[in-house]
Amino acid sequence: MANHKQRLAFYLSLSHRRRQIVRHVAQHLDNIEIAARLYIVPGAVANHLTVIYLKLQETGYCPDCGHYKRAALVGFFGDFFQDYPEIAEAEESLWRVREETQDTI
Repeated sequence: MANHKQRLAFYLSLSHRRRQIVRHVAQHLDNIEIAARLYIVPGAVANHLTVIYLKLQETGYCPDCGHYKRAALVGFFGDFFQDYPEIAEAEESLWRVREETQDTI
């Protein structure tokens, strides 16, 4: 199993949208709930998850990602977001500032 440093490195290697999806999966939300929260279609969530699973499987940190995908992803991150809540909070704050800045340009 990956340690916190490896989990953080993997998490930061994902795009902003995929990090959002990972956080929602870790909260045990299904694709429809995630899509509603992110204002995207459920198929887009499924596509992002496919890429996340493949990438996670390639790292070797999650050998079960090929068979028990969603459960393996939740297991991989486990209590990661509970241990480091500031990661998600800081990222969302930076993203909001970025969007506001782009709106004024």
